[in-house]
Amino acid sequence: MPRERRNPSISYAYKTAVFRIHNPSRHKRAMLDDALTRYHRAYTKTLAGLLPEFEYYAGADQPLGPELQNINAWHDRLKSRPSAEA
Repeated sequence: MPRERRNPSISYAYKTAVFRIHNPSRHKRAMLDDALTRYHRAYTKTLAGLLPEFEYYAGADQPLGPELQNINAWHDRLKSRPSAEA
């Protein structure tokens, strides 16, 4: 759907890739499980480390640069939601 016809109140998600392994062996399944576990741990640790910075900048209430039009529009939509009033 063209960007100009999208409903701003709906979140869109796109499937970018699908991989299929035909009858993976026990070793391949173990490798995939290990890789996903490591990714999950790294992602979680990164988010936990960045969370204090997010909270600091969120509390600073400093305006974003005017050249960041997409981010400013997204930020305005977030502020206009009823859940933002709470």
